[in-house]
Amino acid sequence: MAPSRGRLGPHVDGSPVELQAVLNMSTVHPLSGGFTIYPSSAIRLYPTSQQALNWFSTEESEAEMARIFDEVRPVEFTGQPGDVIFVHGCTVI
Repeated sequence: MAPSRGRLGPHVDGSPVELQAVLNMSTVHPLSGGFTIYPSSAIRLYPTSQQALNWFSTEESEAEMARIFDEVRPVEFTGQPGDVIFVHGCTVI
């Protein structure tokens, strides 16, 4: 069976949640695939959603996403086992 060619890269999960958490189960070193976020992206994207409590992308969302990619430097979550990060559900990850 050939590997799937899904769309990888920065995205919003689109789950109807206000808060997400990621827990390191082992040491995660820089540049080794850690959870990556775009700081401030939720504040910028949330008002562009068609629905208030469920992420529903609009044309305005797509335009804001492009601006986020151009203007915001992504940050990788690294650390030790037990370290946790909480992010808003509309955070670009």
